[in-house]
Amino acid sequence: MCIRDRISPSAAYSWTQPGNYTVTVTATNGCSTVGATRAVTVCQPVVEVIPQGPIWLLVGATALYSATYTPPTATQPVTLTWDNGTIGFSAAYSWTQPGAYTVTVTATSWCGAVSGTLPVQVCQPVEAAAVAGPRWLPLGEVGLYSATYAPPTATWPVTPTWNNGTVGFSAAYS
Repeated sequence: MCIRDRISPSAAYSWTQPGNYTVTVTATNGCSTVGATRAVTVCQPVVEVIPQGPIWLLVGATALYSATYTPPTATQPVTLTWDNGTIGFSAAYSWTQPGAYTVTVTATSWCGAVSGTLPVQVCQPVEAAAVAGPRWLPLGEVGLYSATYAPPTATWPVTPTWNNGTVGFSAAYS
């Protein structure tokens, strides 16, 4: 009676450095020996991509954003693609409406892809302020003054501060 040894039909490999490697297998029986090889390229993936730039921007203003990735030894080529369609290490952004936006950049190599985001608050500036209230005030009398601003779409909060130290949309003077 012959007992046949069973050998696993698979093997596990692991490398600690990026590079090109070869996996070889040889099959042997009493009649012949044959072999096969497989080329394996081990890559260093991008672990993180970090967009940088202003997190506050005025409506209609243009800001330049840049990105870096880690590790710097990631297998090349690494392509950086921004969510506005720009490809490269930097991209320009501008928004026409106030609000909360997100800038996203994706680093892609044949090892995979990873994305990073940066929140951006686009605000409408206060462009004008006005004071309403009495022009003439009798001595000892209290005058109530109010503040308005333009445009009414300016990003909130808008905080009026008066030269007497009052904070708010109205102030009393005497």
